[in-house]
Amino acid sequence: MVNASVSACEHVSSVRERHLAGIRANIVPTSVIGMTPEKHISNWTLPLAGLRALTRLDLNECRLKSIEAGAFSALESLEHLDLSCNELEIRSDDVFAGLGSLVSLLLKDNQIRGVGSPFAALRNLRELQLDENFVARLSREFFEGMESLECLTLTDNDVRAWTSPVLGAAGKLNSLRLGRNKLMQVTEAMLADFASLGRLDLSENPFVCDCGLYSFYRWASERPEKLERWHEEGAYTCWTKNDTIYSLPLDADEIFRDCGPKSVTPEDADSRLSAMGLTGGICVLVVVLVVSGYFAYRRWWCRLVAPPSRG
Repeated sequence: MVNASVSACEHVSSVRERHLAGIRANIVPTSVIGMTPEKHISNWTLPLAGLRALTRLDLNECRLKSIEAGAFSALESLEHLDLSCNELEIRSDDVFAGLGSLVSLLLKDNQIRGVGSPFAALRNLRELQLDENFVARLSREFFEGMESLECLTLTDNDVRAWTSPVLGAAGKLNSLRLGRNKLMQVTEAMLADFASLGRLDLSENPFVCDCGLYSFYRWASERPEKLERWHEEGAYTCWTKNDTIYSLPLDADEIFRDCGPKSVTPEDADSRLSAMGLTGGICVLVVVLVVSGYFAYRRWWCRLVAPPSRG
C-alpha cells in the first residue's frame, strides 16, 4: 500500500521523495500537486493512473476551487481523502466517481452547499466531515448511496428543519453532529430520523420557545445519554419573541406552561387512558345499579298493589 500526505501543498519534487514518483499535476503555470496558500487554484486534474494502490491522500489548505468529475477515478484503493480548508464547490455528482474503497472523506471548511447526490458512488464511506460549509437543506437525495455511513459531521452550516425523513438511505448512521446550524424547531420527521442514532449533537441552534419544541424536549429528557451536551449550561437554549433566552433542560416549566393539552407525554397518555377506563367502569356500575334498582322497585310495587289471591 502507498500513503501520500500533501497537507501543505508541497512542491512535486518534495512529494516524489515520499513515494509519489511519476505524479504530474496539470496546473498552469507551475507543475505542483498543490500550491502554497498565497497561490490560487481555480481548476485542477491529477493523472494518478500509476497509483492504484494509494490508500491515503491529503490535499488540505491548497485553495482548491473545483475538482473535475472523475479526477480520482484511478485511485481504486484510496481509503482516506482529506480536502479540508479549501474553497471547493461540488458541481457534479461524479466528482468522487471510482472511489469505491473510500472510508473517510474530510471536506471541512469549503464552499459546499449540499445539492444533488455528490456522494452516491461512495458506498463504503463510513466517515464524512462537512463542518464549516454552506449546507442549508438535507434531503433523501443527498444521502443516496451512503448505506455504510456511520459518522456525519455538519457543524457550522446553515441546515434548517426538515419535514419528511431524510436518513433512510443512511441506515447505519450512528453519529450525527448538527451543532451551530439554523435549526429553529425539531419536527416529528426529524425525531423519526434521530431514533436509530447512537449520538446526536444539536447544540447552539437558534430554537424558538413555543409548544412545537415540546416533543423534542421530552425526547431529549428521556435520552440524555444520546444527546451530546444536553446538560451543559447554555448548549440548548431557545428564544422568545421578546428575545428572552431560556434553557431547555432547566426552564421547561416556564417555556411550556401555556401549551395546554397538546403537550401530552406517553406517561400522561397512559395515565389519562387509565383514568378514562376507571371512569367508564364506574359509569357502567352506576347504570347497572340504577337499572337493577328500578326493576326491584317494580317488583315490590306490583306485589304491594296486586289484589289478594283467591284461595
